[in-house]
Amino acid sequence: MITPSHLFTAGYHDLISVIPPGASLAPGSKIATASLGKVPGHKISERSWAGFDWRNHNTTEHDVRRWESDGANVGLRAGRFPGLDIDSTDDGIATAVQELALRELGPAPLRVGKPPKRLLMYRTDDPFGRMRMWLEDVKKTTHLIELLGEGQQYLVFGTHPATMRPYQWSVPELPAAGDLTRITRDKVAALFDQIAREFGGRGFTVHREG
Repeated sequence: MITPSHLFTAGYHDLISVIPPGASLAPGSKIATASLGKVPGHKISERSWAGFDWRNHNTTEHDVRRWESDGANVGLRAGRFPGLDIDSTDDGIATAVQELALRELGPAPLRVGKPPKRLLMYRTDDPFGRMRMWLEDVKKTTHLIELLGEGQQYLVFGTHPATMRPYQWSVPELPAAGDLTRITRDKVAALFDQIAREFGGRGFTVHREG
């Protein structure tokens, strides 16, 4: 089973605490309850949670063990570990984008929270910011493909707030952090070009950002 402690030992030192679904927020908190399960935060008392400076927090093994004990969801800062988030409820589209990504960027562990949506995890030596594109079909349904990068995070352990089920990985154990496939911004741009050609040819309208 993939746990935060195992991830930290494997070199994923950019882990952060995320407030779990159904948690009680500290009085005066500005965090929206709709964000519980996905927004960074830590337990500050026996019953309440609050936000913290997760972008600059220097995570230790002790932190990770405490977050596990607190029942926190756990995220990973995306700066050094960019994630390709395929935010589509159409399995055919999600699978097609995944196949293009694996071909263009290389192999990656797959994380699922609310299928058919999925995320592919990579690493980079040169952190870069978010990149996004939208595929709009003839019914005006929009499908978001987003590269989560510097300044962002994504869940690697815990309970999905919509399904109330644990996040699942395609592998029983994630590789060591240094063994993930390395990508660059240029490679992601090339992937987005390929996705645009593929889906533009199918009649989709394509919008891009970043």
